[in-house]
Amino acid sequence: ELYRSIAEEHNWGYSTTEVGTPRLIARTSSGDVVVELYENFMDIHVPEEILARAKSVKLGGVKFRVLHPEQYFVLKARQGVDLDKLSRYAQLLKRIDQKLIRESINCYPRDEQELIAERLRSIGLRI
Repeated sequence: ELYRSIAEEHNWGYSTTEVGTPRLIARTSSGDVVVELYENFMDIHVPEEILARAKSVKLGGVKFRVLHPEQYFVLKARQGVDLDKLSRYAQLLKRIDQKLIRESINCYPRDEQELIAERLRSIGLRI
């Protein structure tokens, strides 16, 4: 309910992600900014090392931690969802920090790392 009220207060859109977490669509002068909100629980665990490297931004007076695209790719690959969307995002980026991808993969347990890497390779990223 908190996120829905934030969206209403700022005249933003509100929906949910494929795993049921809140998604805000912030309207800015240069276009819409989609903000997917995740909490550390179950399959959406974000290791502290990844959060520590995330950027802090303020949007409409609300402060958010924003993952780098490479960290987002790793998170989504671990979940195994939206791989088609990730492939399109990867094609749009001019530069992908391979080192940051490897470092982010290494934040997860060893038994999950190869599956994450394989999913990222399947969308065209060189790991």
